[in-house]
Amino acid sequence: MSRRADFPWPHSFIPINPQSVLKGVENFERFLDKSQLEQRNFKWRELPYYDGRGGRPLYVVSDGAVYDVTEFVNFHAGGDHHLRNNAGKDVTRLMRAAGMPDYVFTDVLKRFKVGKIASEDKPTS
Repeated sequence: MSRRADFPWPHSFIPINPQSVLKGVENFERFLDKSQLEQRNFKWRELPYYDGRGGRPLYVVSDGAVYDVTEFVNFHAGGDHHLRNNAGKDVTRLMRAAGMPDYVFTDVLKRFKVGKIASEDKPTS
């Protein structure tokens, strides 16, 4: 399988259909690259605020990094409920269990990165 010209992945081989990752998105550049903005340290206790309700942003955590997926939530191929139900939570294990290829972690998510969990902070139960 060769790379689709209209899909801006840096890979020559894409193991899954790009549309299965980005529902209805032909050009990933439509999303602001938040990784280029100032990044901040978050504490676990503040993440439940970022639940996407009442006009608030929707954040998820993967591998200790915090991602603002507010713009992306309606384009999630598995449905927005996967992100909405896990807002403010660590989704690393869920994403890996779903069989997400490595480039989703290295290329897709990085565009939404807004910070990281403070190294001294521990998850709340």
